[in-house]
Amino acid sequence: MLSRFVANVAVRRLGIRAFCSAGDDGSKKPKEPSIKDILGEEMLSAVDSVAVSQNPKSPEGRKRMRDALKAKLVEAEKQTFEEATASQTAEMLSQQSVVDLLKSVSVQSTPRVALPSRIRVGKKETIALRREIVYQAIQKGYKASEAQRIAEDAVARAEERMIKRSVETHEKLKAEDAAKIAKEGQIAKEEQEFYDAAHSFFEKLMYDPQSERKTPTAARVEVKKSAPNVFVDDVRALGIFPENGEGLTESRLDFWKQWDAEWVKIYNQSMGPKNGIEEQIEWTKQGKLWPYPINNEYMLGEEEHVGFQDHIFLERFIAKSNLPKKGPIAHFMELVCVGLSKNPHMTARKKVEHLRWFVDYFNEQKVEQVHRLHEAEQQAALNA
Repeated sequence: MLSRFVANVAVRRLGIRAFCSAGDDGSKKPKEPSIKDILGEEMLSAVDSVAVSQNPKSPEGRKRMRDALKAKLVEAEKQTFEEATASQTAEMLSQQSVVDLLKSVSVQSTPRVALPSRIRVGKKETIALRREIVYQAIQKGYKASEAQRIAEDAVARAEERMIKRSVETHEKLKAEDAAKIAKEGQIAKEEQEFYDAAHSFFEKLMYDPQSERKTPTAARVEVKKSAPNVFVDDVRALGIFPENGEGLTESRLDFWKQWDAEWVKIYNQSMGPKNGIEEQIEWTKQGKLWPYPINNEYMLGEEEHVGFQDHIFLERFIAKSNLPKKGPIAHFMELVCVGLSKNPHMTARKKVEHLRWFVDYFNEQKVEQVHRLHEAEQQAALNA
């Protein structure tokens, strides 16, 4: 029996027509649909069968179950009808032609005010705006009729405001809006965004009033035909310059070329290097990288003009001193010269300064002391 009830659920779709049917007598006022018209005979028989099968011995239980099932099915049919017709009704009511048709049935429609040519808006744009506002209002929980009212009011008010703005001042329009709002009452905060959206739409569609201003044109200059024509070729040439250009040299100032190069250099420095190659070029100019081809003497500074002989032959700097030519001091100074000549990290000037320090250090007292210590060491070695 339950399977028969489930199989007959498809019959519910036929009850949708009962909600939109008029009276049988042709009167304008529709009558209240009956349960039989909504659910249908098959569905009612299925409900009776379910109630009898569930309560075979209790007439009161069968009645309660029958009433409960009928109320639940009628409520489901109403909800299905509202969901099925809400979107179609909203879309139909968003079209201006349908709205004008419905208005003409009850009252005489007022003639529509023609829009000025300044406003770039047509029927398609207005219908699209009205439809968008209806859709947004339904998404936010408004009913279809309330959404339609908001859309119509918002579009009409924005259109009327744009028309008035083209011929009236802003202060007068502001005073009229304030009086109209005080008369009609404060608009709800949720509805205000729809009015703002319609106003911004018409604001974008309006032409800029300043663009219609005529730009001043230059006065026309009349040519004097009596003036001599300087572009006539029948004047005899003076013969100052040769016709083929032989013997003429081009002369150009290098100042502008240097000016442009300096400007490009300053511009590139302000922007910085764009990639690794430009960064290496900048490092090369700063002396951080060696340029190609590689030169071992690149950026030597003061050593660039110093010969290698000044680094190797250092004995000539101590030849003129009063140091002994033999003995331990002469042997020590020879070792100092050899060590400094093999040092590649010192400049020639620094090496000479080292040798002069040793020459000043070994004065007469130091020389006698060194000789005395050396003789004592030799005597100790012989006695051993």
